[in-house]
Amino acid sequence: MTRIGHEGGDVSEVEAVLLAVPGGAVADALEGLEGIEGKTVIDATNRVGVEPPTGFASNAEYVKSKTNGPTAKSFNINFAVLYEQIAREKSRPGNLFVADDEARETTEQLIRDAGYDPVYGGNLENAAALEASSGRSSRAHRRDASSTGSSRPKGPSAGSGAGPSRP
Repeated sequence: MTRIGHEGGDVSEVEAVLLAVPGGAVADALEGLEGIEGKTVIDATNRVGVEPPTGFASNAEYVKSKTNGPTAKSFNINFAVLYEQIAREKSRPGNLFVADDEARETTEQLIRDAGYDPVYGGNLENAAALEASSGRSSRAHRRDASSTGSSRPKGPSAGSGAGPSRP
């Protein structure tokens, strides 16, 4: 695993890139990466309170247009504050994702590595619906957290990571 921070870096030696930045920061994050052309990119961004880039239905479709590589949308509706609880579950929770055929195997492996069972939601054209659900999920989680006194979720959007890793 190679972790790349907000300042960007070179991802030419990695197999896949997990893009985990705030939804409105996708363009800046991609601009700061070298060697991303043709790489498999798994977009974990949340579009809470922001629209996708002009001319695109989703951040994931924008990512694909900039990288010209296999692209997937995943991890945007599961909250990072829950990751530590996965191992204690009696059955593995599911993680919904959408992906190009070429990105599917890598995405499914990353999901399994993170402790989830992959739940395929179709091709990348469905990314807009998955991104829209992250906003609804976030609002519902905050509502539940405020009634139980637990902290607000931070989600997998703290930085940009490269290579298959747990978000």
